[in-house]
Amino acid sequence: MAGKLETTRIEDASRWDAFVSESPQGSVFSSSAWLDAAATAQGGAPVRLGVLADGFLIGGAGFVEVRKGPLRKATTPVLTPSGGFLYAPFTGTKPTEGESRNAAAAGAMIEYLTPRYGYIFLSHDPRAADVREFLWRGFSSTVRYTYVLDIREPDRVWDRMERRVRTVVRNAESSLSLDGPISVGEFGKLYERTYRDRDNTPPLPRSQVEAFTQGILVAGLGEMRTVRDASGEPVAAMVFAFDRRSAYALVSGTIPSRNPSGASSLLFWDAVRRYGGGRERLDLVGANLRNIAFFKKGFGGTLTPYFVTERYGSSTTRALFSLYTRLRKAFL
Repeated sequence: MAGKLETTRIEDASRWDAFVSESPQGSVFSSSAWLDAAATAQGGAPVRLGVLADGFLIGGAGFVEVRKGPLRKATTPVLTPSGGFLYAPFTGTKPTEGESRNAAAAGAMIEYLTPRYGYIFLSHDPRAADVREFLWRGFSSTVRYTYVLDIREPDRVWDRMERRVRTVVRNAESSLSLDGPISVGEFGKLYERTYRDRDNTPPLPRSQVEAFTQGILVAGLGEMRTVRDASGEPVAAMVFAFDRRSAYALVSGTIPSRNPSGASSLLFWDAVRRYGGGRERLDLVGANLRNIAFFKKGFGGTLTPYFVTERYGSSTTRALFSLYTRLRKAFL
């Protein structure tokens, strides 16, 4: 790898998006349009950070910069399963050279980030398997899981599904109907009911989910699908994001008492048929809680790990961010 590395913000959105589209780790979640929508919903600024070697982008990271008084953090946006560090394709014949190039790019980005942000939280694409530079530079790392379905041949997905899930889907098809989007406000109510009906607090404020959903749909980065009962009432809705290679079951809302109807299972099967053939994979987005993992396992996907890395600038910074989070939750 020749030349001195330069780490800088990429202001040219088209240049960044071309890099994302070519990167093996690239997805809709790192695109300029996604970062813009996320920043608007989260109340931050989108950042496209690149590492250049002889003027060529060899690595980068897209995130949202959020400021709260003296606190500043760089974070993978809410409702964004992964993003993190991306690398340009390696075309050489020696894998060790590609590994060294990526490590140098990661090191340069980390050196840029650490003095500027009191808290750094990045969720990396499953195809970014090497996070050692983070560990060697004082970050902590956590492994998370999702299930990914190969949807190039939808009929094969049906064959791989567990019998219990096929039965649920067949029953749902006989009593429920699939439909297009409901209003963002209606979706927000369903999202909130998913938790409130069980006496739980939603992980994100309804207003934030609505704002992000609106941004995703307006930008053409995804679509909403719903399931209605015989009376026409929406009992479940799901927002799917997509890029040219993959579709993602991003966020959903349901009426918990209607879960036995199989509405959520029907939405997943509808996504297989809707996106299958034209795209390679459907990411069910998250399998980290036991009951959710059991539900999604039944669709026959591949259990796929990915890494989250984070770093606090100091123990004082950690305490301040923790205090801010507690206060924010208290006034939701």
